Amino acid sequence: MLQLQAKERAQSEEIAELKTTVQLLIEQLNLSKSKRFSSQSEKVAKGTFNEAEQQHALPKVNKSKAKTGRKPLPEALEREVYLHELSAPCCECCQTPLHECGKEVSEELKIIPQKVSVIRHERTKYTCRQCEKT
Repeated sequence: MLQLQAKERAQSEEIAELKTTVQLLIEQLNLSKSKRFSSQSEKVAKGTFNEAEQQHALPKVNKSKAKTGRKPLPEALEREVYLHELSAPCCECCQTPLHECGKEVSEELKIIPQKVSVIRHERTKYTCRQCEKT
């Protein structure tokens, strides 16, 4: 009987010790998660000011959309122009001659050591007036 009570006390002490170990490990895990996933900066969180006051205090500014895309290459650079045209432009379906309706232009920068030039590709676009009518 005494052995049973001693064994029971030993097990309850072991259970209490394991519970404290588990609790410590959970706290360490939570601390590690908070360090890893919480905000890294010490900035003041957004929304701490009254937005209604801020809107009336600042004058309204109309923002125009800025042009996006690449800026054109400088005109001072030497240019090589390659024309891409059809030898005898005619419609595939009705065999009538095509008329020129515009050009598509693209430029690429060609850099040779000690020399920079621009290669200009001009591709002529064609349409068929006969097929446009139908």
